[in-house]
Amino acid sequence: MYADAIFARLGDLTRTALEQLMQTGRYEYQSDFAREYYAKGRAEGEAKGRAEGEAKAILQILELQGLTIPDDARQQIFGCSDGERLDTWLRRALGAKSLADVFAD
Repeated sequence: MYADAIFARLGDLTRTALEQLMQTGRYEYQSDFAREYYAKGRAEGEAKGRAEGEAKAILQILELQGLTIPDDARQQIFGCSDGERLDTWLRRALGAKSLADVFAD
């Protein structure tokens, strides 16, 4: 909110220059607060992307093995955010003869 208030009071030339700087990917946040929350958001985004990639890989492997994957199983796989569990399912999917082989606990 503070940054928005400052940004709104900048002149057009300054605002445009600041927007261009931030789009280069070289802008470094100046406050500890901004650096902390930017890093946290980045880490969360990377974890989510990794989980989605693993979920897609699991489903592709199962489909290539000719297994039918019901919607509830797809939802369970895509709904999982536990990296270790997804890794386990991925390893199990490589040799699975059925979905039970993947989800067996």
